[in-house]
Amino acid sequence: MKPHHLIKMHENRNEPLVVAHRGFAFGTDFERNTADAFEYALDMGADAIECDLRITVDGEIIVHHDPLIRSNFKIKRISTSTYDQLLTIKQNNEALPTLEMLLSIVNDKVPLFLQIKDSSNVRPILERLQ
Repeated sequence: MKPHHLIKMHENRNEPLVVAHRGFAFGTDFERNTADAFEYALDMGADAIECDLRITVDGEIIVHHDPLIRSNFKIKRISTSTYDQLLTIKQNNEALPTLEMLLSIVNDKVPLFLQIKDSSNVRPILERLQ
């Protein structure tokens, strides 16, 4: 049985394409959407990586699915917080990788499927990707 974090898609209807959804953390000690999860997805042979992007009030592009960061009874909205404020909530920058961290890990080894979660902040993200 394949882990549910990996999604199969057909490319040219000949071979399945394995996309690591938020990296690959199934059966590990680390969380999805972390540097470890992205590195592990590459190690496991994923054909592509999918993740979500959000932008902080100070313009940092982070890889995170939800609009809020929650930890130890603290909650912060990503779009109205600075990256440093979010790090104080999580107390572990490993859990809040930036787009630059993701790009350096993947380093053109596999395609990235990037979902921009806040449509009002698309332009800064697209500019950074060019």
